[in-house]
Amino acid sequence: MKKSVRYWLVAGIILVLVQMILGAITRLTGSGLSITKWDIITGTFFPLTDSSWNHYFDLYKSTPQYQKINFGMTLSEFKFIFFWEYFHRLWARLMGFVFLFPFIYFLIKKYLAKKDILNLSFVIILTVFVASLGWIMVASGLINRPWVNAYKLAFHLTAALLVLLMLLKTYIDYNKRPFVVFYNISRNEKISLNILMVLVLLQFFLVG
Repeated sequence: MKKSVRYWLVAGIILVLVQMILGAITRLTGSGLSITKWDIITGTFFPLTDSSWNHYFDLYKSTPQYQKINFGMTLSEFKFIFFWEYFHRLWARLMGFVFLFPFIYFLIKKYLAKKDILNLSFVIILTVFVASLGWIMVASGLINRPWVNAYKLAFHLTAALLVLLMLLKTYIDYNKRPFVVFYNISRNEKISLNILMVLVLLQFFLVG
C-alpha cells in the first residue's frame, strides 16, 4: 500500500462531498439553469467583461425560468446565480484533473491491484454518467418548463452518491488492515448492510 494512493483516494472523497454540497447550494439558490450551454472547454473561463456578461444574460433571458419566474431580474442578481452554477461546473472539471492524471500515474507505476483498477474504472464510468445526467437535467429546464425535471434531478443526485460510495469502498478495499472488523462480519450482517445501503439510496432518490 502506498500513502500517495491513500491520500489521493481521500482527496477524491472530499472533492465529491464538496461537489454534492455545491450542487445542493446551486439547487437551493435556483442557479442551475443560469448557464444555458455545456461548453466543456470555453465554459472554464469566467466572464470578466460587460459584453461577456450581457451575452450570458441574454441567453438566460430566452429560458422559461427567466420569462416565467425571474422576469425583470437585474444583471447583478443574474451574476449571483451564475456564480454558483459556474463554481459547480468548475469544481467538476477540477475533480476530473485531480482524479484522472494520478490514476494514470499509479497505473504506470503499478501501485494498484486488479481489484483497485476495477473499482476505480467503475468510478470513472459513474462520474461520466453523473456529468451526462447533469446536463440532461439542465436541458430539461430550458424548454417549456421553468425548472428541471424532478426525476432527472433525483437520478443525478443518486448517481453522485453512488460515486461517493464507490470511492469509499475503494478506499476500504485498499486499506484492509484498519477495516479488518468490517471484513470479518458475518454473511447475514453483510446482507443487512447491503439492504441498508439500498434503502439509503432509495431515500436519496425520493428526496431528490
